[in-house]
Amino acid sequence: MRGKGTFVSINPGIGKDPLGLYFVAPDQLRGNLEELRLMMEPEIAALAAQKVTDQEAEDLFVIAQDMQKQIDKYSKASGGKKYVQKIMAYDLQFHSLMCNICKNDILDQIFPYIIHNLFDIYASENFQMTLSKPRRINTHLALCEAIRDHDSQKASLLMRRHIMNSRFASASHDSAGQEPSLK
Repeated sequence: MRGKGTFVSINPGIGKDPLGLYFVAPDQLRGNLEELRLMMEPEIAALAAQKVTDQEAEDLFVIAQDMQKQIDKYSKASGGKKYVQKIMAYDLQFHSLMCNICKNDILDQIFPYIIHNLFDIYASENFQMTLSKPRRINTHLALCEAIRDHDSQKASLLMRRHIMNSRFASASHDSAGQEPSLK
């Protein structure tokens, strides 16, 4: 008899793929997730800046600083998968906390799945390419400051820049090598 008994879930009522992303063609998934992230995360950052408490701002800074320590170790060790995994975990924690700061239960349930799926895609060498870019952590720290200072406009702009930098770094195989525009 399958399906009888008590089942425990971290997120009650939500399966492993609640958004049906396994059914999206792999060659379209990354672009679709990045597009969605670009539409949502700047607004999430702006809302977080409006609702953040002093403790939440401090927690966000701690995560960004811990991430920087791992990036420094990664750089000194000339790479290393264990550092990449830790950095990705901090990055995921950073974006999840920012989402949680918004104090929107629905957003808190949905957005982590989007980020998790995108991080699964970024888990390749593309993520490692971004680790050598100083702007990655600088953007996180500047974003922490904007959120702490309740500057919604700046938080939104910095998040847009952060996403564009990530997209640029992962697509930097082109010969132009130019930064993305924020216009």
